[in-house]
Amino acid sequence: FWSGGNTDEVIFEGKHVGDAFYNTTRYGEDLQSNTAEISMSAADAQLRKDSLGVIMRNWHPGPLGFQMVSDAMAYVYATAMIHAIDRIEATFSNPSEKAAKQWESRPILLKDDLPSPQICDPRYCNVDTAPTCLNFEKPTFGWYGASIALPDDDLNPYRGTKQNWISYTKPVDPSTYMIPKLEQKLYQQDPDKCQFPDRCGAISGEYYSGRLVFKLPKMEVGVIAVCVCCGKDVAERMVLENEFLQVELNGSILNHTSWDIWPEKKCVRLVSQHGNIVGDSGHSYLSLSLLEGNTQNVKI
Repeated sequence: FWSGGNTDEVIFEGKHVGDAFYNTTRYGEDLQSNTAEISMSAADAQLRKDSLGVIMRNWHPGPLGFQMVSDAMAYVYATAMIHAIDRIEATFSNPSEKAAKQWESRPILLKDDLPSPQICDPRYCNVDTAPTCLNFEKPTFGWYGASIALPDDDLNPYRGTKQNWISYTKPVDPSTYMIPKLEQKLYQQDPDKCQFPDRCGAISGEYYSGRLVFKLPKMEVGVIAVCVCCGKDVAERMVLENEFLQVELNGSILNHTSWDIWPEKKCVRLVSQHGNIVGDSGHSYLSLSLLEGNTQNVKI
């Protein structure tokens, strides 16, 4: 995407303001120092307009980035609905045998009718279901796939062993966390105004915590990766090069030498492909434990 046809300025560069059509959101267009919900100078009003016009904060969209995507989706779906209604009306207004057959014979497209992926490993992409992810960030939505096995579950193959890893939420100052400096200044008398519940989270363990046992969902390819908290380059230290981390899949200890950083620096791929292999219980379980000698607090 480019900001206009006659410029080479990439609008998705960090903190870029404007998308070649607008330099702020619709809310920002009406923002004036004398009409704002709080008192602000003309200079602060302009700063806030520019802040609202950011396309990408970092890898998170800014306000105008969200508006741009939502407007595009609304336009595409509304246009598709209009075309569908036009076709239905045309069929009703000309109920000839040809038109009726044309409507009835519309082909039904399935997954297998799609072309092969262009930039995705077919081993991972040509499957019936998308990968699933269990994470402990807040808020989290959707189906989690894997789950933490209850220590006393009858099917848990490690039942009876210590399983005392604990939940962890990264502490932040909610009155300033990820809130632009200007908004912090403008709303310092009402700090709850701009807060939102986004928090990094994990399951935390030490060598004395015992096992962390995951019950895995049914898998078609069988790729298993774990990501760690909190930071972009901590997976190598916490997992990949941690000689005191022992990982078992259905009772078999996994060899460290087969692990690699994937798909990014926060994650380690423990298993690249094993299919839908299950244990004696008919389910597949992954166990992580930290052996004596470990000095790190590991957060998965």
